Amino acid sequence: MRKFCLILLVFPILSFSQIDSESWKDYWNEQKKIQPKNSILNGFWEEYKGEKGGLKGRFKNGKRVGKWKDYYLSGELKSVGKYKNDEPDGLWKIYYPTGQRKEGKIYYGTKKLKEIKNYKNGKLNGIYEWYHENGQLYSKGKYKNDISVGLWRIYYENGQLRRERSYKDGEWEGIEKKYYENGQLKSEGKFKDGELEGLWKGYFENGQLQQEGNYKDDKQEGLWKFYFKNGQLEFEGVFKNDRPEGLYKFYSDNGKLRSELSFPEFSPFFWEYKTDSIGNVKREIRKHRTYVKNYYENGLLESEGNHIDSKKDGLWKFYNENGTLDEEHHYKKGSISGLFRRYYENGQLESEGNWEPEDEYVILRQGFWKFYYKNGKLKEEGNFIDDERIGLWKIYNESGQLKEEVTYKQIQK
Repeated sequence: MRKFCLILLVFPILSFSQIDSESWKDYWNEQKKIQPKNSILNGFWEEYKGEKGGLKGRFKNGKRVGKWKDYYLSGELKSVGKYKNDEPDGLWKIYYPTGQRKEGKIYYGTKKLKEIKNYKNGKLNGIYEWYHENGQLYSKGKYKNDISVGLWRIYYENGQLRRERSYKDGEWEGIEKKYYENGQLKSEGKFKDGELEGLWKGYFENGQLQQEGNYKDDKQEGLWKFYFKNGQLEFEGVFKNDRPEGLYKFYSDNGKLRSELSFPEFSPFFWEYKTDSIGNVKREIRKHRTYVKNYYENGLLESEGNHIDSKKDGLWKFYNENGTLDEEHHYKKGSISGLFRRYYENGQLESEGNWEPEDEYVILRQGFWKFYYKNGKLKEEGNFIDDERIGLWKIYNESGQLKEEVTYKQIQK
């Protein structure tokens, strides 16, 4: 038998478009004779990809009809199904490649089914199945005119149900449930018109509740709670239109309050404005602001201050375990910068002055500093440059009287 090579070799088996008969040069008709260019395709037709791969089927008046097969380059069957009036029709099967190369030859094992599709009038209609390579069912559902409808299920490779969800006119609708590989329920909730709606719950693998809260129009709304595996509350807070709002509380796994975050009532975001080289003011960065409180195990306040984009910013206060104020720091973009104060346990001021960052890890005392006795009287005062005393320093006794003056010279580095 003589064979003739086709000029155009790209021909997707699942394309539903009309064949352009003028693009083919050589092919066989029913009588195995060469048809001239620009004539209508009729009869058996083959397309080759490498030595073994390709397509096989029949044309009638330029349209695909009857059974068609597609092959991998190894020669293994890739898909098989029927066409009617150039559109896929009825049952189609798609297979995984299974051939193994042995002593330079291809060894073919049992075919591994990958997908089962059903077509009507060129569109997916009826049951659809997709399989894992180990032969276990991966997903199963139903189509109507190319649109997902009804209940769909997805499975793990061990055959355990992974997810079940319903569709209405191609949109997620109704209850969805997800499962762990051990069969334990992972989450459950509801969809409406393709969007999250109503109460949703998530679970740990041990069955304990992990989180719960409501959605409205696909956005978190109202009180949300998250839990530890032991059942203790981890944190709780309110969402409004998918944004956190108000007071958020965080707990340790023993139930003790660990920290609090306060979000602005209307919007936890603000814009930072910058001026360019020619004086134009531009809105550049969207910032996120919260107020944070952290607590000791005894329930007393440990620290409090502002976060901007999860970094300390502005005034922060730190407390001793007995509740007395220990230190006050000013921060800028997460680094200590500006006025610093430290206190004795009796509440009296111990020292005050400015810290400035040298780099990401080092901060240095700069400018004018004061130090005090426990009775509140001034102890000494003077200037720092790069954490070294410089110039005139005054030293006082505990009654507040000037004791001596000392002049420091800057050390040359």
